[in-house]
Amino acid sequence: MIDWEKPLYGDIAQDLGHFLAPTTTFWKTDVILEKEEEEQFLNRYLQAADGRFDTSCLREKLDLYIPITCLRGVTWCAMAWVKYQNPDRPIRNRDTYQKISSYLTEEFLTKIRQRIGASN
Repeated sequence: MIDWEKPLYGDIAQDLGHFLAPTTTFWKTDVILEKEEEEQFLNRYLQAADGRFDTSCLREKLDLYIPITCLRGVTWCAMAWVKYQNPDRPIRNRDTYQKISSYLTEEFLTKIRQRIGASN
């Protein structure tokens, strides 16, 4: 996998965790993958990797990276939403503002909590 946004050599699980995180998929597509869809993707990915690199702890690492990515995405949206409440800060892109606001709804936050296995 090549991350064209910030190409660095690093842990594959970090990029995959970012790619699979609901906060990433929902941003431009309004899609939140079901657990089964993530599992299908991961199984195909592992099959394609076919021993070319170590994937032995990939699932465990994803269980760490995905929640961190979700928390980062939600907290970034909260920060941006607060900034947009300042009357001196005009909203330049209404679609982005609406998407940011949707990340802070109870419905979305509940989906995130369910995905990352957080209680309460």
